[in-house]
Amino acid sequence: MADALSDDGSAPEIIGHYFRRWLYVYEGDDYPSQWHSGLIQYFVRRMANFRCEECSMEFDVESNLAVFARNRDGKPTVGTVHHINGEKNDCRPENLVYLCQRCHLKIQWEWTPGDVLPLRFHGAPPAWMTARGYDPPAHPQMRLF
Repeated sequence: MADALSDDGSAPEIIGHYFRRWLYVYEGDDYPSQWHSGLIQYFVRRMANFRCEECSMEFDVESNLAVFARNRDGKPTVGTVHHINGEKNDCRPENLVYLCQRCHLKIQWEWTPGDVLPLRFHGAPPAWMTARGYDPPAHPQMRLF
């Protein structure tokens, strides 16, 4: 299996096989063409060493399914790429983070750039935020602790 992108910019065979099944999900939206090919997701997954950048859940390189974790319905958890600023067409590396489904939903629900840091972080932003240049202010309630 190819570990890197091909010299001609095409995705390794594993990407073509996996992402072709999911292309219908993205048709007619604001994602760039590189997103549809799977190149961007593969790059972000590889940079994260195929682990959720929030909770470190490990994902299979080929299937993008969690190695051990399962959802409540018994199906494997899927790895996702989150656009931090919510803009689907902004695929700069500093705007993308690889997360498991659970962490992706939590982040989307409780934080966007410019917001205060959610209380669950206890005043310390996670490594993926600081690595991308985000330094959100601590939640005002943290002064109580």
